[in-house]
Amino acid sequence: MRARGLAAGVALGAVAVATAAPGWASPAAPAPTAAVATYVQGQQLPASLATAAWSKVVPGCAGHLTVSGPAVSGTTTVATGLMTSRWFRPRHGLLLSVFGDQGGHDMVQPFPEGFDMKFRAREKNHRWSPWFGMSMTIDPTSSPLSGVLFQLSVGGGFSVGEMSPDGRRLPRQQVQVKLVDSATSTGTLNDGFAVKMGC
Repeated sequence: MRARGLAAGVALGAVAVATAAPGWASPAAPAPTAAVATYVQGQQLPASLATAAWSKVVPGCAGHLTVSGPAVSGTTTVATGLMTSRWFRPRHGLLLSVFGDQGGHDMVQPFPEGFDMKFRAREKNHRWSPWFGMSMTIDPTSSPLSGVLFQLSVGGGFSVGEMSPDGRRLPRQQVQVKLVDSATSTGTLNDGFAVKMGC
């Protein structure tokens, strides 16, 4: 059933996790994946204090990715998430919606940080489209008072619709969403991403 599946892998520290995407004949969708890694001057640390996990998951349809935990000075924490939809026909023309919010309590943010939210789609017997989406970058910030935490919340998102030019039913298709969250702050992370597609 999965002879023509596509393998997608993510790494957490030295541990690699691989998930096989469904074959053309399978109506199911793989479970969403999440991983987080922390770097110092481009070198990955053996473990990360932050965590990335999916919740409120409707298999192949919707879910919420949360990135949380402490962020240490001088490090860059990168969390990734991947969700693949089941095969579906868009309802009322809505293909997907993705929204992200980067928040938490920061003491200092010495370097730019932000997030990427991208998607691609395919019809049956067709290849995946290129990746489309949006990126948001937050400029470095710091508290005017040494040792004082301040709360920051920056968010954004998009919805994608599709219409048939001749009024016919839209074809069955599959959508994949990729999320990348990058943090350089010193403080605590509280970032969230909501994904909905094919529901």
